[in-house]
Amino acid sequence: MDTNPRRDTEFYFDTITFLVDSIIFKVPSQYIHDKSEVFGAGAQISAASGEGSSDANPVKLSPLPHGCNAEDFKRLLRIIIALTVDLPTPTNHTLEQWLSVLKLSTAWCFSDVRNLAMERVSGSPSNFTRDQWITVLDFAHNSDLFIDLRVLAITRISGFAFSSRVDQVLLGRKYLHKPWVIQGLRELANVSTLPPLPDLNRLGQETLIGVLYIACNRAQRYRGPYNDREVDEHFRDEISSLFPLSF
Repeated sequence: MDTNPRRDTEFYFDTITFLVDSIIFKVPSQYIHDKSEVFGAGAQISAASGEGSSDANPVKLSPLPHGCNAEDFKRLLRIIIALTVDLPTPTNHTLEQWLSVLKLSTAWCFSDVRNLAMERVSGSPSNFTRDQWITVLDFAHNSDLFIDLRVLAITRISGFAFSSRVDQVLLGRKYLHKPWVIQGLRELANVSTLPPLPDLNRLGQETLIGVLYIACNRAQRYRGPYNDREVDEHFRDEISSLFPLSF
């Protein structure tokens, strides 16, 4: 019998213990230290202090970045564990689950995990609804860290029909996406029947007056549709105030 047993190189794991929202997690540590610039930089400090070595001395991660919670952290760990032991990564994750992975992998510089999450999200456009993509855009539109996610969300949302041209203008304003604002105003300027007044009121008084002016002027002159240049010129001040660097 071998009196000097050796550790298997594939299936002997060092572990690290985390505390997130009063929940303790204990997971293999090699991938976390090797693949994350953030955790890799702190590995020596943790080793010296014993932090992460036991339930009594875990690495305390709360509050998590980007408003994440323990459930989001668990979603990230599922991917990390699969990559650690070379198992297939989940193929049935929802958009919400992948968004959790994207948030935390971005914050902690797990570039491989982030790339995988973006690949899965961008590769399954038909699996997710318009409202789900709006949720993604709502998160991503103000952060330089998620420009690629913002562009993807805008592309996917643009592939759905807007509930109304008023909604298209309002979404364009909210998320500072110029094409939605311009296209919505052009369509409103040339519809044969205007939306109900309560719906138009959502545009604000100045824009509402502009839309009504164009509709009235067109009717009085028995003219054809306004061309894009005329519509853009009429709403130039509004567009330039929203997008001062691009008009």
